[in-house]
Amino acid sequence: MQYKLLILILTFLCTSIARAEEDPYLWLEAVDDDKALAWVRAENDLTAKRLQSSPLLEDLYTEAKAILNSSSRLPSVYQEENWLYNLWRDKTNPRGIFRRTSLAEFATDNPAWEVVINIDALSKQEDKQWVFKGMNCLPRQPEHCLVRLSLGGGGGGGDAEAYVLEPLAQQMLASDGALQARFDKKIASDAEFAARPKQRIMWFYQQTPFYDQQYLLYPIARVPVSKPIGDIE
Repeated sequence: MQYKLLILILTFLCTSIARAEEDPYLWLEAVDDDKALAWVRAENDLTAKRLQSSPLLEDLYTEAKAILNSSSRLPSVYQEENWLYNLWRDKTNPRGIFRRTSLAEFATDNPAWEVVINIDALSKQEDKQWVFKGMNCLPRQPEHCLVRLSLGGGGGGGDAEAYVLEPLAQQMLASDGALQARFDKKIASDAEFAARPKQRIMWFYQQTPFYDQQYLLYPIARVPVSKPIGDIE
């Protein structure tokens, strides 16, 4: 059984590699490549011209925008212990207000929200175009959370972003000599890691207690059977 499974896996891998080599658009995966970006812009222009030629575009755009900015729409929430969090965007706050409310309050007709961070106000205060990237809290400690923001709209693309996590990373290196040694070793041995700020910031994030060490890990249970699965009717 294991031998057959190994053959199937090898066959699948060989087929996938062959298909990748035959893919005439594989070069588009180079997201920072000038040729790929030029192709994307040209396709976007064609799509925009086709949409703009339709007399329904303006009506559909106005209707969709009104729905997205409606104050009566249902907020999308996620839970951290006894709190429900929501990023609310509207005409006044296009970048969003990250807010929270209690379970009991959310059950009322008009729940009161507590503002955690106003992305629009922060962007105006610091003259930067901050983009909300999420929040991670320590397990069973909703009062200790890390809000992730990055810069957007600068037109740099790729890794041309500044992260709020960077000051924390600098403090971590200054206070932990072993961490500094591991970081220096990875910089020296991994060229892609050294060249990409996003990878370095993610590496630091994974060293903090805010990172979920069980992310994408799923339990696998083994169930004993009285006879081989292939013989079960």
